[in-house]
Amino acid sequence: MDDPIDDALSGSESDLPAYSEPPPPYPGPPLPTNTADWLARIDRRAKKETRRIKRYFRHRNTPLRRFTLEEVMGHGADGVVCKIKFTHGIWPFRRTERYAIKRALSRDQDHAIAREIRLLRSFRGALHIVQPFRLRSKYRDPLDSAPGRTLMMQLLENGSLHTFLTRCQTTGRPLPNRFLLRVFMCLVRSCIAMAWPPRKPRGARATTERPPSDPARLQQASHIRHGDMHFGNLMFGGLDEEEHSVIPVLKLIDFGRATPIDDPWNNNLAEKGNLYDIGLIMRALITGVITRNPPVAAVGFRVDGEDVNLASAGADLSRPSYPDLDDNIRGMVALLLAIDPDRRPQIDQLHDKLSTWVERGSNYYKDYPRGRGFERTVHIRAIVQGLLLNADN
Repeated sequence: MDDPIDDALSGSESDLPAYSEPPPPYPGPPLPTNTADWLARIDRRAKKETRRIKRYFRHRNTPLRRFTLEEVMGHGADGVVCKIKFTHGIWPFRRTERYAIKRALSRDQDHAIAREIRLLRSFRGALHIVQPFRLRSKYRDPLDSAPGRTLMMQLLENGSLHTFLTRCQTTGRPLPNRFLLRVFMCLVRSCIAMAWPPRKPRGARATTERPPSDPARLQQASHIRHGDMHFGNLMFGGLDEEEHSVIPVLKLIDFGRATPIDDPWNNNLAEKGNLYDIGLIMRALITGVITRNPPVAAVGFRVDGEDVNLASAGADLSRPSYPDLDDNIRGMVALLLAIDPDRRPQIDQLHDKLSTWVERGSNYYKDYPRGRGFERTVHIRAIVQGLLLNADN
């Protein structure tokens, strides 16, 4: 039986039914009527699978116990994630690697793990999406002989965006615009990777995602909708010497509910849905309040000197609220949260605008209430150091 994920990745048409209208912002099965019982059942399944994982690491390990289950990082409705340490080599040349594994909560959910593995392989080389991990060793992970599928992926060491926002809320201060723009760019780049999967070979270096320069290729998007993009599924990695020298790279994880959307008229339904999710995340970073149902109203904004009037779920961002907020960020987030999907920007246009805005220095904000000192790189580094790098993740 053909898999719609494979169809989307290969560029062929999907057999999924056509949508008569854009999908809701957060697709997926509705929560059961008795949510408490459902959550309790998920928790029991997670504990059962965790016991199974611990048993395999205890009894199926290598003679020198090269694999260590360091931490159960958490679980969701689809799987449990653990942190693994692998030690190899001979003293004094011994090396240690750490990675993450994901296991389904039950064997009937293994198909979702298998689909996620295939998707992540297509995203090899995407800097802003979690990458598959492979042991470069003769040794096999203890779960290799376990029933079902195991997803091995890179470990993202600096915690989730949700944890970061929770810490920010304790300070009672807004985030600098130059910080928001960098996070904004990371989010957009992850959506670019979903739209045009890089499909690099195994072991290839991850590189920055950009929209295709070829107009024909630009029209050949994969139409993959993440379907579960929220603060818990965005994780901070490490710093680098390029685009992420001040703020660690932010990566999208958990593709268990990702699916291609049938789009026969090429209306970019999946991309517009993903951009709406980005708008919700950016709105929460600005307001400090996470909600999937922000108030909707008809409002006016100004983006790059152009007046825009529309009905948006970002209406509460309008002036005079948040006087320190860059009007371009204010207006663009409102556009992403437009109720009419056709009013949302194209992803390549959004990328081009952000590429210009993210280069602005602190002096651009000298006339804002908090002044350019609030936007200086040294202040942003202090935020990152105190709330991210030095924090217990």
